[in-house]
Amino acid sequence: MKFFTGLLAGIALALSPARAQVVEVLAPAWAYQLSPGMRLAELRTQAGRVYTRVKIEALDTQRIQFTHSQGRSIEFLVSIIDPTNPAAAGVGRRAPAGPLAAMMTNRERQVTGVDKLNESEQLVLKDYVERPSAIIPRWINSANNLSASEVQSLSAWLNQVRQARHPEVKPKVAAPAFQGPVHVPLDNWISGRTFTGFKQGRIFKLGNGQPWEQVDNKAAAFYPLANGGVLKVHIRAHGAIYIMSVEGAGDIVVKPAW
Repeated sequence: MKFFTGLLAGIALALSPARAQVVEVLAPAWAYQLSPGMRLAELRTQAGRVYTRVKIEALDTQRIQFTHSQGRSIEFLVSIIDPTNPAAAGVGRRAPAGPLAAMMTNRERQVTGVDKLNESEQLVLKDYVERPSAIIPRWINSANNLSASEVQSLSAWLNQVRQARHPEVKPKVAAPAFQGPVHVPLDNWISGRTFTGFKQGRIFKLGNGQPWEQVDNKAAAFYPLANGGVLKVHIRAHGAIYIMSVEGAGDIVVKPAW
C-alpha cells in the first residue's frame, strides 16, 4: 500500500503546475533540408496519398504547406514519408514531371533543369527529338526559369538524342543568342509565363532576344501569370549603370549579358 501511495504522490507532483515544463517540438531531421520555394517531383504520406509536382510554400516544425498538380494542401510533417530518401519513400527515382523528363536519367534532369518546364513545353521539345523536320523553338533561349548552363545542357542533350535516333539529320538549333549594341532607353517585354521574380545573377530574356543580368541583391518571388501574358519592361541608363523596371514588380540594376 505504501508503494502505490508513493507512486500516486510522485505522479501528482510531476503533473502539478509548479513542476510543468515547456516541451520544444522538433521537426523531423529531414525537414531541415527543405525550404519555401523548393520543388519536389512528388510527396508521399504515411496514409498512402501521393502528391506530384510539389512546390513548398511554407513550413514550420509541425506542418508543411505546398501546391501540387491538384491544388494546395497542408500536411503534418510526421505524416510525410522522408522525401529526401527515395528508398524510404519506396521509389527508385523521382517521378517523371513530364513527357521529356521521363526520357532522362535523374542526373540529366538535374543538369538540364527540365523539371522547370511545364508539360506543353516538354511536349514541344520531345517532338524535336522524335520528328526529323522539327527545330528547337526560339523560346528555349528566353525561358527565365532556366539558367544559361541549363539551356546549354538541355540543348546538347536534345541534339545528342536526336542524332542517335536520326543520324541522317543534322542538328537544327534555335537562333543564336542576341548580339548587338546597347540602345537605351528601351521599352520591351518579358514572358509573364516564365517570370518568377528577382534574384542576383538571374538572366532576363527580353522579347527582342536581349539577355540582361541582374547585378544588385534585390530578391523577390512572384507567381507566373496564369494567362501566359507578357510584362512590360523599361530599361534606362542611370549614370554608369542600367535600371530595369518590370511592370508590377519594381526596379533592379542590370547589365547586358551578351
